[in-house]
Amino acid sequence: MSSCRTLKYLFVAGVFRSGTSMLYASLNQHPAIALMYEPELQSHAVPPRLFLHKNWLENANAWGKFLFRHGFPPYPKEAAKHFRCPEDLYKAYADRKQAVYVGEKSPTLHAYLPRLAQRFPEAKIITISRNPAAVFHSIQQAAKTASWFARARMLERSLHGQEKMLQDCILLQNRGFRILHLTYEAFTAAPEAECRRICDYLGVPFDERMTTLENADLAPISDKPVHLRLRSKKISASPVIKPDLPQEWLDLLETHWQRTRDCLARLSSDERPLKPLDPPAKKIQSAIGKGRFLHDRTCWKRFLYHLLPAEFIRVFRATKVLICNAQSIQAERYTSSERLRISLVTSALILASIATGAFLYISSRGDVSPLPFFIFPVLASGWFFGWVQIILFSLLGASAWTFGPILTFSPQLPLHWVAWNIISRTIVLLILGLFAWHLKATLLIHQNQKE
Repeated sequence: MSSCRTLKYLFVAGVFRSGTSMLYASLNQHPAIALMYEPELQSHAVPPRLFLHKNWLENANAWGKFLFRHGFPPYPKEAAKHFRCPEDLYKAYADRKQAVYVGEKSPTLHAYLPRLAQRFPEAKIITISRNPAAVFHSIQQAAKTASWFARARMLERSLHGQEKMLQDCILLQNRGFRILHLTYEAFTAAPEAECRRICDYLGVPFDERMTTLENADLAPISDKPVHLRLRSKKISASPVIKPDLPQEWLDLLETHWQRTRDCLARLSSDERPLKPLDPPAKKIQSAIGKGRFLHDRTCWKRFLYHLLPAEFIRVFRATKVLICNAQSIQAERYTSSERLRISLVTSALILASIATGAFLYISSRGDVSPLPFFIFPVLASGWFFGWVQIILFSLLGASAWTFGPILTFSPQLPLHWVAWNIISRTIVLLILGLFAWHLKATLLIHQNQKE
């Protein structure tokens, strides 16, 4: 490749478990293509001005840990001196093989296609779709070894993602934006034919290496079992197995997949303008709505990750890993009935302590401090429960502490005094509860290591 090459942008979009990683590995076999693997640089739901604040790289890396995976300086502050924007990262990654096409593959890009087209009007976009029943079966298998896929409502998330991608593709192609559409089934059945289509779309010569994964650069991809098929050195489909779903849902998903294929056929034709998609079945539509809510919740979480100090995020993640490991150890030591009994007894003691503190505070007209009776509940919730219960009991204790005098001997207290006391007391109790939570996790981990 010429050192004076003109860089072009390429992005791969598709729902998780729909073949995006396999397509990524195939594309990167071509000497003219160098895509980054899931840095998620284009899916931060924040305005460009906020995205490019001085610590943007630290925060973006805190989300996906992509610097180390791609061989960049693992210290974001050092890397930030060289990379002022995502385009700099793309270019630096492509320079290693003097590639022409740069960009990224990410399973979240399907939700940001209009923004992507606006920011890179000359970019090429390749989408890949898969039968939603097969996607969900793959999710169920991946959930056995990867906790991310064990989350609730994963079917709804995938249905929303594929529907959003189709709707946005119709919108963009009606505006004249060219997008190439693939399906997992066609790509795995005839890799050479589909790779030739890709090369024609990109305007680059066909390279036979794209039809195999032998010698593919999989360094940015984790070696967990969820990517086991990628390491088989060939492009092949997973066995067709029905997911664990009622027959009614299997029939609905098959009908929905036929609707998707019809839409993809129209998107790949010369028909313009494209008509809007007909609404899906009522149950599918309801599932898509739930998936949209979960997607929006993830966007807000990503927004917070982008704005919070990177050091805070690192401490939070380290604590989260510590807590998860501790909970796993504790779950092995007690049966479900024992855990239920401990939870009920602890909850009863916590509520009795809060009630006792409120009673003493009210009966003494403020002369007796209820603080010990409110500290015990949050320490106990941190020791025996999790962060949800810590927040709940902190708020309950702060409310009893604040509203007790109002309901008895100080009914005229101003609203700002009430708000300030509830907030400040909740924060203090919350910190104590989280401290107990962290302390217990640390002790469990150390004890388990000694054993």
